[in-house]
Amino acid sequence: MASEAIVAYAWVGTGDIPAAHNSSGHVWTGLPLFLDPETAYLFAAFVKPEHRGKRLYQVLISQAAEILRADGVLRIALTTDANNARAIQAVKRMGFEVCGVTTFCAFVGWRRAYYCVSSSFEPSKVGQYVGDPRTR
Repeated sequence: MASEAIVAYAWVGTGDIPAAHNSSGHVWTGLPLFLDPETAYLFAAFVKPEHRGKRLYQVLISQAAEILRADGVLRIALTTDANNARAIQAVKRMGFEVCGVTTFCAFVGWRRAYYCVSSSFEPSKVGQYVGDPRTR
C-alpha cells in the first residue's frame, strides 16, 4: 500500500490583501494590495526539498490557476525576493512577468521603502508600505 504525504502546497487568496500578509517578515515592509475581482494573490507555494526539480511548483500553480479560472480569476499576482533566482525563473517559465520592483533601506532606525509598479498590474492597486513615512 502506497503512503500518501503532502509534498507541495499553495496558499492563494482573492480580494484585499492586508499588509501583514505581504511582507518580508518585518512589520515595516508590509504592503497592502487591493485586487480587482479577476486577480488572485499567491501568498505562498512550497515544494519539499526532496521533491524539487520535478516541476511540481509549475503543476501546483497551473492547477490553482485552473480552479481560480472557474471563479472568474484571470491573473495571479505574487511577490518574491529579487535574490530568489530559482523562484523567479520558475514563474517566468510559466508566463508570469515582473510588474514592479521594491527596494528596502534601513539604517539605525531610519527606514524607507521604494516601490515602482507598472501599469500591467492595473486595475489592481498597491497600497503604502506600513513603514513608509511619506504620504502618497
